[in-house]
Amino acid sequence: MRFIDNGMHAVEYGKRLYFARFSEEAVGDDGTGTLQLQLRDGDAADNVTGAGIAGRPAPTRHACTPAVSPDGKHVLVTVEMATTAPGVPANVHANRHGGKGVYTDLYRCSPDGRNWTQLTHQAPVVNTPYFPNTPAGVLIPQWVSNTQVIYTEMIGYTQAHPLAHRRIVVADFVDKAGPPRLENLRTYQPGWAQGARFYEVWGVENGVALVCTDYGRASQAFPGLCLWEIGSDTLVPLSESVPNDWEEQAFFVNGRIFFMSTEGLGYQPIGGNGANFWRTLQTELWVMDMDGSHRERVTFIHDPNHDDYVPRADDEAVRVFPFSKTRHGLYLDVVKNTFAGVQLHGEAQIWHLCL
Repeated sequence: MRFIDNGMHAVEYGKRLYFARFSEEAVGDDGTGTLQLQLRDGDAADNVTGAGIAGRPAPTRHACTPAVSPDGKHVLVTVEMATTAPGVPANVHANRHGGKGVYTDLYRCSPDGRNWTQLTHQAPVVNTPYFPNTPAGVLIPQWVSNTQVIYTEMIGYTQAHPLAHRRIVVADFVDKAGPPRLENLRTYQPGWAQGARFYEVWGVENGVALVCTDYGRASQAFPGLCLWEIGSDTLVPLSESVPNDWEEQAFFVNGRIFFMSTEGLGYQPIGGNGANFWRTLQTELWVMDMDGSHRERVTFIHDPNHDDYVPRADDEAVRVFPFSKTRHGLYLDVVKNTFAGVQLHGEAQIWHLCL
């Protein structure tokens, strides 16, 4: 692994790099800092969110989880909604970012960080425990092709489903005869009849997506990975051998699947009035075959005797996970949180793993 920069959510754009960096100065309505989209060219990084360009999000609104189209002409970005809804559970600035997909919308900008267009208009105010078919947040956009995008949107939540109820959206991306826009939106909820309520789409290849989901799992505290043929009703589980672990953020690389997992790190989310979740949610990067077999650990950030080891305070947990593919490997995020659940975005780091 090779350290790249401070920040997270890195994606390649030619020889440049899009990523999100946390600002302590640009604070939101709850007094916490903001994830701002950066474009790095060589050793310098410029903030591409802020005042001065029409349609560009204000620097006090989170803008992150970028995705560059295969032809390099468009960048998808999740942006915090400008409207707040005091009293609505989870609707505080610290949570309204693309990594959680809560009260966010999808935007498009040109590769130079200009020409911003809002692509979705999700509901800014939802104040019921369950709000079916009222989208209220975009999570992790990906490109299927230059003319098609895929993401999930929040449509509700219950106490039993704290990661929220979501559905998958596949849409045509159109940039002719008018401003860039999404058309022909199709929604999918594979495995819903069998209890699935959460979906998060990562790697997409040849019409098949890697989906993090609660399908077939004991609860949303133990999400696993599945293969999903886009448009079908069927999910194919890949994490059955670790029913009591959290597996997420996965990509196809050279005929295998790289993903993050809590396996072997003592993940015990239940108990301690929720405190155990933040104490034990620690991950490493793993790889497996396309059918979920031959699992191997790739990183060793929790082994003090290994070169990968990431130092941390006594009250901190650390996670590593892949965020995007590169020409030669994967960009990884290394993030920390306190045992009290405070996300230390200001200490997040981007690493590159050459494969």
